[in-house]
Amino acid sequence: MKTIKRYLSVWFRLGTYATESALLTRSSALTLLIGKFLRFGILISFFLVVLSGGNTLAGYTQTQILLFFMTFSLIDNLTQFLMREVYRFRGYVISGSLDFILLKPFSALFRSLFGGVDILDLPLSIVSGAAVVWLLPQVMSDPLLIIGYVLLICAGLCLATALHICVLSCGLLILEVENLILIYRDLTNMARIPISAYADPLRTILTYVIPIGIMMSFPVEFILGVLSVEYIPFVLLWCVACLIAAQRLWKYALSRYTSAA
Repeated sequence: MKTIKRYLSVWFRLGTYATESALLTRSSALTLLIGKFLRFGILISFFLVVLSGGNTLAGYTQTQILLFFMTFSLIDNLTQFLMREVYRFRGYVISGSLDFILLKPFSALFRSLFGGVDILDLPLSIVSGAAVVWLLPQVMSDPLLIIGYVLLICAGLCLATALHICVLSCGLLILEVENLILIYRDLTNMARIPISAYADPLRTILTYVIPIGIMMSFPVEFILGVLSVEYIPFVLLWCVACLIAAQRLWKYALSRYTSAA
């Protein structure tokens, strides 16, 4: 418990510093936030127009597609809010600042993942979460399904964490982070619509090889009855396996790291 409190204290302090830095130029921060909401609104308008008049996408109605999108937005924005420090990691490696991080009396992996929140992603996370709460009663048949939905949301965040650890590991091995994280963003953006809308083999790859479907689509598929409850233990075990594998990759990459000094 003391360790958890200590890391929460470190996270809060680092997050405070990152927030103060992001809001240093308030006009730029406001412009960026407005841009985020404009893009968010444009995407919602697109789905409303395309699926108006009773049209469906991959067999899903307008309300169901909106729930897919809002669930995607919730997971994606929470990930960006919590793990924005990954985008700065390459600079730490090249400049030698990583050496000082490794000397700190807490996990370098924790510092590299959660060392700087992006406060500008928090408002969209809140809006997406509120939209999910509003949409869920319109599509689910049993309130108890929310338990499985929340578990799968947590599983999605765990898988996102594992993928970000893999990106950090590659940053140690090949000094490449920006392009890899952009590839990750492009792949996750494909989950704005249900993964089942894609044809095989792409659907299988996005579900089991690069588990974007498990992260983004499985929670809503469970609510809609497409995914049975027997899949939840499999998904949770898969998340644990991915986190263990990612952590081992990080340890291996760290063993190959040589100081920039």
